[in-house]
Amino acid sequence: MQGNKRIPTEELLSLAGLEYGVNLWRIDTEGVVERLKAHPLLKEASVKRKWPHALVIYVTEREPLAFVPGHGVFWIVDGEGYIMEGSSMIALSKLPFISGIQVKDDAGPGAKVEDPRLKPALEVLKVLPLEAREKIKEIQVIDPENLLLYLPERVKVKFGNASSVKEKWVRLEGVLRETQQLGLLEYIDVSFDGPPVIKFREKR
Repeated sequence: MQGNKRIPTEELLSLAGLEYGVNLWRIDTEGVVERLKAHPLLKEASVKRKWPHALVIYVTEREPLAFVPGHGVFWIVDGEGYIMEGSSMIALSKLPFISGIQVKDDAGPGAKVEDPRLKPALEVLKVLPLEAREKIKEIQVIDPENLLLYLPERVKVKFGNASSVKEKWVRLEGVLRETQQLGLLEYIDVSFDGPPVIKFREKR
């Protein structure tokens, strides 16, 4: 077994349905692959006979990218929108939460979230490096052409659509470096080319 990090080898071997001592010619490799791909945490699987007595299984696990709202649970999804598992520990996670989408009540691990509004949020996250993604607490996708990002201290970022992600993030980081107190910011607008627009909270 090669490629698994999160999933125990014993769990995958059990799912594959292999028995020790079976002749290599008698193993249905396509069936093994199909059974393995049913695991919600696996993205890809392949099997190769290694003569005379071994069978090598290669797997690629899904990588968690964000939380989405479920029915009484928060679902962890990968970059393609497939549900990996549920969690109630969203406050302790560094994964961003994607709001403004609808997930079917009967959705569960292994299913793909079909709401098209999810895709632009995932595209933004996939472009950004890990240290940037961890700064994002929430992405609101009610309008995919006007994404809203929320940073620590609920600083709102008007991000526009999912284009020019790296360029927008560079401009955003410039503002964050120069601002000593994020809590004073109401929003930062990087949705267009040129210097960001900054609005400070009104004093009361």
